[in-house]
Amino acid sequence: MSVTEQYIDLIIPSLSGSDSESLSIFKTEEGLIAYRFCCPLCGKFCKSESSKKNQTAEIIPLKGSPKYKGYKWYFRCRRRYSPDCRGGYKSFYNFLCMYDHNLWTNYVKDLNLGSNRREYQKLYNKIK
Repeated sequence: MSVTEQYIDLIIPSLSGSDSESLSIFKTEEGLIAYRFCCPLCGKFCKSESSKKNQTAEIIPLKGSPKYKGYKWYFRCRRRYSPDCRGGYKSFYNFLCMYDHNLWTNYVKDLNLGSNRREYQKLYNKIK
């Protein structure tokens, strides 16, 4: 299990909240497990209670470039009420930074990336 998958397992309980129906597990076209849940970033901007409960956000594995084998985890929200949700797919690294900054700092330490952004980009492409 990769470091990213360990941190996904850590945040899944907080994404599902108290309502067991607010998180669903599904399979992608490649047969990999992905998660769909109520968006924690833009759900607070919804006016009706029913639209808050819509599962609009996903954490899914997508194939990386052919140069690097394996999959990378991404976050996407289809509702896009919040500026944090707009712009299509976001890496799990960026999502975790927005969602839980304290957990993100531990994630960066566990990835052993250092503080340099270019160093991170080179190493992130090698993460499986």
